Amino acid sequence: MSTKAYLDKDRIRAERMNKNLTQEELAERLDISDRHLRSMEKGGINIHADLLCRLSRELGTTMDELMELKEEALGVE
Repeated sequence: MSTKAYLDKDRIRAERMNKNLTQEELAERLDISDRHLRSMEKGGINIHADLLCRLSRELGTTMDELMELKEEALGVE
């Protein structure tokens, strides 16, 4: 088994809503498209560490709090 870190899409959305920000407003603050932010909130997208850092600052949380860890089975080759 290995542990991988993923964006916690539910946490990102919840924190954005707690700040009373629309997706468009947060995307503008992050200098990304609102389409990119929607993809982040849907999950299954990788982002660069610098964007994760900016996102955590805008939402007033830590990078760790925006991530979730998942155990995954290692593939056998």
